[in-house]
Amino acid sequence: MDSSGSIGPEDYKREKEFVKDLTNVFEISPTAARVSTIIYSDDPKLIFDFDTYNDKQSINTAIDSLEYLGNRTRIDKALALAMEIFSNSRPSVPRIAFVLTDGKQTQDFDAKPLDVAVRPLHDLGVQVYVIGIGAYIDIDELYLLTRRRQDVFFVDSFEKLLQQTYRIVNQIDKYGELKLKFELLWFYSFFLYSL
Repeated sequence: MDSSGSIGPEDYKREKEFVKDLTNVFEISPTAARVSTIIYSDDPKLIFDFDTYNDKQSINTAIDSLEYLGNRTRIDKALALAMEIFSNSRPSVPRIAFVLTDGKQTQDFDAKPLDVAVRPLHDLGVQVYVIGIGAYIDIDELYLLTRRRQDVFFVDSFEKLLQQTYRIVNQIDKYGELKLKFELLWFYSFFLYSL
């Protein structure tokens, strides 16, 4: 999940509500979907791993208590942490990462280009979806994170994001795959799932 300074506390609350709404769509259990969450700004922070919580209520409580980090937007560092997490997830199930962001990668001297930073996840078979929110995103940059352009979603505001949960799920889940086992990681702006 994006916890950078551009989000602001009110929109951060809306971002958390969206993640909880999306989590509530899935069957969460040790043998079905499992969820992990990363928040990021200057540095990523693992909030909980795939085996930490086994039910929606525990996940939602953890998301409610997420701290707001502020600062800058280092998506590349969050992708590196996601790779570590997915490397230890169940290998026989689909792996999905949702990246939520309202900005663009901070261009520090050590920042990796996003197409380079995401490549290890793609090589591992992780399906990456991106949700860009607001007017300050870099559309071309977001397309670098996914294999297909249709895996990037755009929403005008965090308020409107809350109205888009089912549209996004239905567009992603054309074949009913999200009803199965999977690993899901939220990037706050990252969220990871494991089916």
